Amino acid sequence: MEVITQCEAVLANQQFLYSLLAGLYRNEVSQSSWDELSKLAFPRECPVPVLSEGYRQLEAYFKRPGRDPITDLAVDYARVFLGAGIAEGTAAYPYASVYTSAERLMMQEARDRALAMYTERQLARSAEFDVPEDHLSLELEFACRLAEDAKLALSRGDLAAAVTALQAQENFLTQEVLPWLPRFCEDVERYSQTQFYKAVAKITGACVALHAGVLQDMIADLGTVAA
Repeated sequence: MEVITQCEAVLANQQFLYSLLAGLYRNEVSQSSWDELSKLAFPRECPVPVLSEGYRQLEAYFKRPGRDPITDLAVDYARVFLGAGIAEGTAAYPYASVYTSAERLMMQEARDRALAMYTERQLARSAEFDVPEDHLSLELEFACRLAEDAKLALSRGDLAAAVTALQAQENFLTQEVLPWLPRFCEDVERYSQTQFYKAVAKITGACVALHAGVLQDMIADLGTVAA
């Protein structure tokens, strides 16, 4: 059915984008990842103006990256996400707890909720990435997993299971990610000294907000098909 095919395409695109963004927040940009990123074709038209702006900004950066972009991005990554060598309060720490707790501390309730949800899906973070579970990279990877669950359910014709996975993803994005993501993205744009991370922040915030709405539409469409 056309509705199912469209949903599968949306989910595949979402998986690709969230996996890409998760990697950018997980580690500094390496030479190999730079080579892959520079080959990407960015969408020309987007339903959200700020998303188009982010893609254009990223495209412009790749056209004029400077003499040593790998070093520039490593310095910017350490500055923005790790708070290396800068004053307190001028970094964008990528943890839900920092943005949802009154004291801006790590390892708060947001981390506990994230851990509980990962455990329920029998997921565990890699020992190589030893950070609290509410790190943005892990939350984006979890959204990828939920998208994969929905896509697999669609492929076997189990619409009920697909809707359950889509609802889980929509709830996760709206309840656990979107309450803090806009402020985090604003901080990245404020503190980053490269257009690369400013663009990545725009794309991240716009995509998650857009996808939350798209998920609601897919749930409604699949409900109509199943009826």
